[in-house]
Amino acid sequence: MTIFCGVIEILVVEGKNLKTNDFITKSSPFIKIIGDPGIVRTKTMEYSGSNALWNEILKLNVLPGTEKLKIECWDDAIIDKLLSSTTITLADVFKTGTLDLWVKLYTIDSKELAGELRLVLTFKSKNVETPKPFAVKDGSSTYCGVAEILVVEGKYLHTQETLAKTSPFLKIIADGGIIRTKTVNYAGNHVVWNEPLRLNVLPGMQALRLECWDDQIIDRQLSSAIFTLDTVFKVGAQDTWVTLRTTSDNKYAGEVRIVMYFRSKTATSPKSFIGASEPNLSTPEFGAPPKLLGMNEVISPAAVSPTKTPLSTIQDASLSNTPVEVVVEPIQGTQNILLISSVKKTIDIC
Repeated sequence: MTIFCGVIEILVVEGKNLKTNDFITKSSPFIKIIGDPGIVRTKTMEYSGSNALWNEILKLNVLPGTEKLKIECWDDAIIDKLLSSTTITLADVFKTGTLDLWVKLYTIDSKELAGELRLVLTFKSKNVETPKPFAVKDGSSTYCGVAEILVVEGKYLHTQETLAKTSPFLKIIADGGIIRTKTVNYAGNHVVWNEPLRLNVLPGMQALRLECWDDQIIDRQLSSAIFTLDTVFKVGAQDTWVTLRTTSDNKYAGEVRIVMYFRSKTATSPKSFIGASEPNLSTPEFGAPPKLLGMNEVISPAAVSPTKTPLSTIQDASLSNTPVEVVVEPIQGTQNILLISSVKKTIDIC
């Protein structure tokens, strides 16, 4: 038996006869595609109404067990409104490698026809043989699983030199996928997102790129950073401040607090690996997702067992080469999620 793992490229071509809002102005539609897990979306086509042309390529990582994608059409108004949706199966594109099709959309309430959407799907496969368990060979192990990323807050963020305050959002870019937070309007250089995101991790992935953008009439990238995954792969969780740099001259541009949990499946090679039967990442063995945190709030050690592991010294690769002492404690009721209950570090920021 063969199940599939890889990257699916989705070309969102156009929509016709789309359902619109009953407003005076035309709808401004965008398409949201929801995987398991992972969400990507197109740009908004301002006031295009019932016929829209996107011609935009989106990418989603596909883990073993992914069989369907949910397609949603939204109106990007003052308050975003879901207009229609449908579900497509991936069996045909897994077999043929590419698929060009018109997808019928249906209203949320009455399930009436609400237009059609043309998609071109291309699947780049890494086959996983079952039912053998995941195997690890010395010196050759890589990682496959799901990263839970809680984007907590940002401070001292670089802002645009305009009269109005910046409306920042954070974009996280991986190999084969892009996710982003909501926009916090006019938050300026201190912002609280408190938004959990999920990202599939494929073998060979070593780092994430973080980008801070200003959501104005024309989106503008303000700063960026590279966040390496070595620590979260080894420890299972990481709570850290990531230093951002301006894209033009690499100057200090603020910091973003990230809390990341990794739900691991281990593989033997970045190109082909042996996998277990279809994983269910929602089962209790992985524990609950990270709770939302307030400004400057720390993870409470009250939810963990009194037995602590010894202090270990790790390198916080996302910030500097300064040694970091971390106490890690297992969360009750879980098998492979560790909680960072205290962090001691000294960081000089210039």
